[in-house]
Amino acid sequence: MTDTQLKTYLDTFKHIGTGDVKRELFVVYLRETDNDTWTPLGYKQESAAVANNYEETSVKDVLGNVYKDITSKEEEIDMSEYKIHDTKSAFLDKIWKYTMGGLENLLNSYQLLMVCGWLQDSNDQMLARKVDNVTANIDNMGGQGFTTADLKISGISRGEFGTVASLSSPTFTPASTGE
Repeated sequence: MTDTQLKTYLDTFKHIGTGDVKRELFVVYLRETDNDTWTPLGYKQESAAVANNYEETSVKDVLGNVYKDITSKEEEIDMSEYKIHDTKSAFLDKIWKYTMGGLENLLNSYQLLMVCGWLQDSNDQMLARKVDNVTANIDNMGGQGFTTADLKISGISRGEFGTVASLSSPTFTPASTGE
């Protein structure tokens, strides 16, 4: 999708609702590439940050491979103090085990789905972006009353834009560019 096509597509989404946008309307999902189920990130967490670095136009993965498909910036999602739960964040157990075992190089085959629930098109579909081949790492292992982890997702490129109809069971529909 060219920048012009993307701008035209993004302009079809309007802000719905009134007042402040709640964190629960910006849902970030993660899944392993060979999995069909999206896991929402942020169990018992009310904040998340998407950091942008405009100095980067490429990303190097943990194996040293350099990818040049990043468009003008590198993004990273930081889920600070994400509470670990047996069913709400089961994928974190794998990331935790691999981090403990020094196998972080095996944590780079994830798909990311970001959904803006407050931005909808005329068919009540929510704006979404899907990115393949992102890396998930635990940056800080610990917590106080409960075990938590600072989860970082990096290697985020422009990806593919589209829509999602439901936050509770997202199915990504790619955007049609009219080509």
